[in-house]
Amino acid sequence: MKVSKEQYQGLDHTYILKKHKDTFGYRCLTDQKQFYQENYPGIVIEKGNIDELITIMIQGEKI
Repeated sequence: MKVSKEQYQGLDHTYILKKHKDTFGYRCLTDQKQFYQENYPGIVIEKGNIDELITIMIQGEKI
C-alpha cells in the first residue's frame, strides 16, 4: 500500500507487517489486502514486485 503520512496515522495497523518511509509518506506491506480495500477505499493498493518486497523487508520497520 502507498499512503500519505495523514492516511497512515488513520489506518488500523493490525495487519501491517512492515512499513517503509518514502517521499510521499509510507509504503506498507500487508497480508490482508482485502481488509484495507474494503475499509479504506481512498488508499492506493498496488501489487508489488520482488524488488519492492525485498526493500520493504530489509529496510522496513516492523510494526
